[in-house]
Amino acid sequence: MPADAPERADLAAEIEAAELAIQQFERFEEATAETIKINEDGTAQMTIEESGIGWIDEALTKWRSNPSLMLYKVQANAYKFSWLLIPISIPFVWILFAWKRRFKAYDHAIFVTYSIAFVSLLFIALSLVTAAGIGGGWVFLALAIIPPLHLYKHLKYAYGLTRFGALLRLALLHVFILMILLLFFQILLLLGAF
Repeated sequence: MPADAPERADLAAEIEAAELAIQQFERFEEATAETIKINEDGTAQMTIEESGIGWIDEALTKWRSNPSLMLYKVQANAYKFSWLLIPISIPFVWILFAWKRRFKAYDHAIFVTYSIAFVSLLFIALSLVTAAGIGGGWVFLALAIIPPLHLYKHLKYAYGLTRFGALLRLALLHVFILMILLLFFQILLLLGAF
């Protein structure tokens, strides 16, 4: 290819970008090899010494130095900040009804509050049943059936949905609940670090 061909400059830029990507991959591979150790039983164990971000490194040091205290902080913050589940949940419920103008954030806040209150009361009742010595199989069955059934009925009648509409939103809501719980748990970890 002639030295003054415009394609030559484009190809040289692509080669340079590919070489840079290879170098970055090799650095990542070296860093990963330092943090991931393969145990004798074949399981992997990840150790993170430093992230390079000051406040994250400080939190990791606290977790390593006294994990039982940090676990206690997370548990203590879980009930203190459980009210955060409501504002975290409202946008996800809004997504389910974004095109229906008659439902506002207030409606979703009431729905979320009642749902969380129901599940809280259910957990309290099942804890009392377990403390009374009634089998764990019944408790597990109740936890597997009652909350989804309640959410289905609650969605159907609170928002005036058809059976199909309620089932579809229930499936989406279960995915959203996992996301909400992950966000809440991350907030608890962050609060426990300070």
